[in-house]
Amino acid sequence: MRTWLSSKRAQYMDHILRGYSGPISSICDSCGISRAVWRCRTCIDRRPQCALCFRLAHQRDPFHRVEKWNGRYYLKAALWQVGVKLDIGHHGQQCPALPDKVTIVRPSNEPVDCLAKRWNMSRSEVLPRISMALDRPDEDME
Repeated sequence: MRTWLSSKRAQYMDHILRGYSGPISSICDSCGISRAVWRCRTCIDRRPQCALCFRLAHQRDPFHRVEKWNGRYYLKAALWQVGVKLDIGHHGQQCPALPDKVTIVRPSNEPVDCLAKRWNMSRSEVLPRISMALDRPDEDME
C-alpha cells in the first residue's frame, strides 16, 4: 500500500479530479469551431464536445448519461436537449412513409415543463426557444 501511495496516488487523484473539472479548452476537439460544453458519462472518451458533434456522436446511443457544463460545474442533462431523436424501426432512420414534418404527441411534457420552470416562463414561451436551440445547437440559450 505504501508503494502505491508513493508512486500512484497523485496519478489516481488527477484522474478523479479531472472527472469533476470543467473543459480544458472551450473549443470542441471534434470540429474545432463551436464551444465544447457537453460530455458523456457512459462513453470511454469523455472529452467535451459541442452540441452538434455531440448529437452526431450519440444518434445511435440514446440512453447514454450526459452532462452539460454551466460555467461552474457539470449538470445532468438529456440527449433530447441536443436534438437526439429516437426513431423506432427502419434501422434508426425516420419511417419513409411519414412526411418530413411529423408532430408526435407525447404523454409527458416533462422536459418542456422542466425548462419552463427553470427559465421562469410559460410553456408557450419555452417551445419557440427549444425549437431555436435545436436549429442552432452551438448557441447557448440561457
